[in-house]
Amino acid sequence: MTLSRELTEIGADRLPDIAARGRDVLMQRAAALGPETGKDADDLALASTYDGAYSPRTLRAYQLGQRTFADWCADNGIPYAFPAHSITPEALALFVGDLSGRGLSPATIANYVAGVAAMHRAIDLPSPADSATVRSALKAMRRAVGVDQKQAAPVRRRDIDAALVGLGDSISALRDAALIALAYDTGARADNLVAFNIGDLIEADGVASIKVRRSKTDQDGKGRTIPVLPDTMARLRAWIAASGLDREPATAPLFLPLSNKAKGSRLTRRDVSRIFAKRISPDASAHSIRIGAAQDMRAAGFKNSDIAHAFGWKGDAMPARYTAHLDAQDSAAVKLAAMQGRV
Repeated sequence: MTLSRELTEIGADRLPDIAARGRDVLMQRAAALGPETGKDADDLALASTYDGAYSPRTLRAYQLGQRTFADWCADNGIPYAFPAHSITPEALALFVGDLSGRGLSPATIANYVAGVAAMHRAIDLPSPADSATVRSALKAMRRAVGVDQKQAAPVRRRDIDAALVGLGDSISALRDAALIALAYDTGARADNLVAFNIGDLIEADGVASIKVRRSKTDQDGKGRTIPVLPDTMARLRAWIAASGLDREPATAPLFLPLSNKAKGSRLTRRDVSRIFAKRISPDASAHSIRIGAAQDMRAAGFKNSDIAHAFGWKGDAMPARYTAHLDAQDSAAVKLAAMQGRV
């Protein structure tokens, strides 16, 4: 008998009873250990040998998800004996529901689930995240709280120009001006900005460019070359000369801290956020310039596919999200209002 036919014969008035029974089953199964796996700590150690398969940021996110789930099990009396026993789909589904009820964002919860899935796949175990039980829990979470994510405050070209005008010529100002200008030209993520080396910057035939060796959407390191505009290149030259980086090897960081204690190290993603907030706006984050540059391109009439190509997105989805309020101005309602002389 199919499920739909069974529910029809039972009657709609009995459906709440079925749901209640389902919750009881969920709790019972979550309170039991998952199947034995035949795996042990040595299998996890072997899998960790190849952590380089993930970017450092992805690996940190996975590890956070794994720790968060293990801590949640301990706090809620859920048996946890991984890797000797698999995580049950029911335990992971309860985890999703509990975190959703606490107000965590869908993206954060999904990242935690991905971490639990990754630790299973790393040692050739089926992932509980692939089960219908967990997929239903995630779907219920999204329906309950929505999936709209908070977007960083955009920094547009007018904001960049206003910030650069008053920076001065101290060595920290020269560094920050070069960083801000390059972030706008390239649309580079903070992780890429701090990963640039002196040797990635190239001047030839009267033009300049910079090589992005690896990125979030290029985990294999194929790399891509991005143009650097003349005014930005002038700021980079000023910073490089003032800092003495022109005497350093090609592998030296392009942007580095100025503290003597941090000599030879790189700026961090947090440093980029701090610099943008200090020099541009307290609301600016590490991602703000990337979003603002995308919006400037869209306002200038470029298509989202053009923006995606310029900034290294694999598809139009991200630029479309960043420029949604500008895209809305292309609607039939706005065009009709223009024909009617209302705008």
